[in-house]
Amino acid sequence: MLKLNFIRPQKYTYLVEGKDLYDSFNLVAKGQVDPWLDTTGVKTNGLQETASVGTLTATEKHKVYSSPAKRARQTAELITLDYEVLPELAEIKFTMEEIMSKQQFLSLSEVSRVNDLRRAFFERLIASELSESFAEVLARVDRLIELIRQDTPSAAYICSHSFFMKVAEIYLQYPEVRHKPSSLFDYYDPAELAYNFAGGFSISLE
Repeated sequence: MLKLNFIRPQKYTYLVEGKDLYDSFNLVAKGQVDPWLDTTGVKTNGLQETASVGTLTATEKHKVYSSPAKRARQTAELITLDYEVLPELAEIKFTMEEIMSKQQFLSLSEVSRVNDLRRAFFERLIASELSESFAEVLARVDRLIELIRQDTPSAAYICSHSFFMKVAEIYLQYPEVRHKPSSLFDYYDPAELAYNFAGGFSISLE
């Protein structure tokens, strides 16, 4: 049995100095800005304070993995300095222009703007209209699981990102989404936040 514990990075600041929210999202999505954690919100006493998805035990053979992003690596370092960076854990590739124009974004209510953006993201994803297709994301999840299995841990702690994590969570539980991408909406309402900062999910695989 292999237990996977996926963890979203701790709190970090979305806004890039001198940029509005749309442009800030776009710079981070394109990898032109790689934000650090908000140090005022960082907790330092290990996984118990880092995420609500599991705890390390002295007898457990565990391994920690991280996305290449700074915020994910910083989160992993709160668990252990002995972690492995995997490109498979990067956020899904997209640009804001692929989801909606800046004019469309600014025309939305400030209250619902981010939720509407999240819904549009998943609609474009399952239609394979983003820089990375839905099939490519699922293939990345498959590679990730194979890499972790090769390490033969009993538990893996995986620092990644909300969009990738949500697709992985649904796909690992309901692999039929591969053949019917629209069924993703049967298991997740994109109007809802996928995970809080430092939140995540756990799943056990045979």
